[in-house]
Amino acid sequence: MFFIHGGLFIFGAGDLYRPDYFMDEDVVLVTINYRLASFGFLNTGDELVRGNMGLKDQVLAMKFVQQNIRFFGGDPNRVTIFGESAGGASVHYHVLSPMSKGLFNKAISQSGLATNPWALTKDPVPQLKKFASNLGCYSENSKEMVSCMKNLTATEVVRGHHVVADPLRQLIDVFVPTVELNIPDGKTFLTDNAMNVLKTGVVNKVPMMTGANSEEGLINSALIARNESLRQNLRQRMETFLPRLLYLEDNTNTTVLSQLREYYYLEEPNADSLDELRNFTNMFTDRFWLTDLHRAVKYQSKLAPVYLYYYTYSGEFTLTDFVLALKGEHHPLVEILAMTLKNLVKKYLFWETLPNFGICHSDELSLQFYMPLLARISPSHRDYEMSREIVKLWVQFAKEEIDISGGTELSFLGQRWPPQDPDQPLTYFQLDTKPKLISEPNSDRIQFWNNLALAKHI
Repeated sequence: MFFIHGGLFIFGAGDLYRPDYFMDEDVVLVTINYRLASFGFLNTGDELVRGNMGLKDQVLAMKFVQQNIRFFGGDPNRVTIFGESAGGASVHYHVLSPMSKGLFNKAISQSGLATNPWALTKDPVPQLKKFASNLGCYSENSKEMVSCMKNLTATEVVRGHHVVADPLRQLIDVFVPTVELNIPDGKTFLTDNAMNVLKTGVVNKVPMMTGANSEEGLINSALIARNESLRQNLRQRMETFLPRLLYLEDNTNTTVLSQLREYYYLEEPNADSLDELRNFTNMFTDRFWLTDLHRAVKYQSKLAPVYLYYYTYSGEFTLTDFVLALKGEHHPLVEILAMTLKNLVKKYLFWETLPNFGICHSDELSLQFYMPLLARISPSHRDYEMSREIVKLWVQFAKEEIDISGGTELSFLGQRWPPQDPDQPLTYFQLDTKPKLISEPNSDRIQFWNNLALAKHI
């Protein structure tokens, strides 16, 4: 099982995800690193720097596995790649790319697909020019810009990414995968956007598991909730900042912006802070995850078996707490430790029930991996049994002989889980202590996005 970490393609590391829980199963777990941000995804729009170096690093790591995993007790013919967030989108990109053909047999994309709006920069050249300008390297000549940047230290280049910490950043400020110049030399990873590739049907046809957490957008809305001045800014200049928050075009039709504000009650004068948090959470969840998950699975399931899940288990560890804790007033580690101690005092000294805002992006990871200083689940922990079952389910998918024509069922806590029928409405497997098959849980919200005037462009 080959894990690709997330982090919006700008941060993260494989060694944050310790293998302890997977080692209870008969699998070999591989975690990797790959180049991030401009180091991994800068694209000059020509033959000079073609982009997607981070994804090509992942390909090299998969080739290493093919050549060497048998020496670690693994089987190169039974490789399942899985990842979360940007790692999930990376997994999906490998399903779509001919460069990755034959390097894996199954795929799991958790809370991230190549079709998500945050997973592709449509035009890399303006991004290159803006970044080069920030570094004092602007030129109309791409060779001159790249030459200038190569003379900078790595630290100086990293400082050029400071804007990514701003919740009101634009997609152009974040280096992610791009469509490359189509040069027929075997070194091109992606020649078209993900949805167009899916529509052609020319993909690596392997069984796939994918899904989302019920309140993915908490990772975005919590950034707003912790910052009162940002909330005031948004209320006063919603039409200016809403396109940035949702990675829409700057010239998005004002009618569309009005529809968004009205549908998600973004200017409700009497809304309390929890209602406001919930509304922003739903908007971010729909825009950045659910809508494109729905679209992609409709096409993906026609090509190979897809097991679609909806994760609703409320564990003790949630990324929301960490996002709310990181206010930038002290070192991040100090703020996280302070938050942890504060919650422990509330829970065990004053017997308070800690607030639960929903199932945030990445929350399932604490049940899959031991993450030092962030989350550890011991045998006496309340999440222990669910952690064991989730890990077993992922391993079951990796080990099961799945008929590529469909029909093979998985099982979880006694509930059967068939693959999606491509000719039927989407059916999700609700991952919780009482799992069940459910119809689209947010059909009205997804339909709203599909009906927006910009739907064909997102």
